[in-house]
Formats: sequence, C-alpha cells, structure tokens
Amino acid sequence: RPRGRGPARREAPGGRREPPSSLGLGRGAAGTGFNFPVDAARGPDGELLVVDALNAVIARVSDGSIDVVAGGMGYVGGALVRPKGIALDAAGRMHVVDAGMQHVQVYAADGTWLGRYAEPGDGPGALSLPAGICIDGHGHVFVADSLHGRVEVYALLDLAREADDAP
Repeated sequence: RPRGRGPARREAPGGRREPPSSLGLGRGAAGTGFNFPVDAARGPDGELLVVDALNAVIARVSDGSIDVVAGGMGYVGGALVRPKGIALDAAGRMHVVDAGMQHVQVYAADGTWLGRYAEPGDGPGALSLPAGICIDGHGHVFVADSLHGRVEVYALLDLAREADDAP
C-alpha cells in the first residue's frame, strides 16, 4: 500500500498500533453531534473548540460532552452563516472566519459576542470567501482569502479597551 494512504493510526505504549479515536456522534443537529466539522483549536483551558460549518456553530468538547459555545445560523451580530476557521488570541478570544458573511467574528472565551472585523469586497482588507485564520504572537491576524488568492493581514486590537472607550 502506498505511503500516505489509508486510515491514520496512533502508536500506543510499547509500539502497539491502534486506530485513532473519534469525537462526536456523527451528523446531527447543533449540540447533538457534528454536521460538517471544518476546523478545530485548543481553548485556553485545554478544551477542544470545533467549527461546525453546517450547524453554523462553535462547539466545545470537554469531558466527552459537546456543547455549543458560540454562533448559530443567522445574519445578526454573533450569528454565523458558514464558519470555516478558528484561532485564539493571547487573551483567549475566539476569532472565527465566516465565509458566508465574508468577515471575522470575535467571541470571548465564554462565547459572548464581542464584534467583527473585515467586510466583503475586493479592496485591501476586504474578504471574499475567507477559509482560514491564524494569529501570531505579535498581534497579527492572518486570514486566507480564497477567492482573491491572497492572505489578508490585520492588526489585533484590544477589543475590551475599545469597548470601554466607546461613547
């Protein structure tokens, strides 16, 4: 069998090979399993955060349970249409790329919606079919913009301080 084909395996103590374990209950409604998981990240407390594109949610997997922490299908603040990627900043905030709305939603670690950045369009900083996101240790947010064939770079701002300064 060619290398790179077939199911992944993990190595158990003593060199014994075992199949990988799975999370989720298969296809299901939000909160009962994953419908179309597309990305995952580790949360500040070590829990697994999963982006479920077809349920339009961010789910937290902890102690074997799956709980919706953010999102939900919709077009108003905090709702998601087609989430594609997640990254956490140093403060534990979740930055979620939404390909359906063409922007990045930001949530506190508890799932509270904090705001969004980037807008649909063709100019600098605008997005069209964003598909991935990462944040470096220097306050830069990198968003893969599929349709434009580029990576947009944003400066990470202190959202909590800005909220305090708002009129």
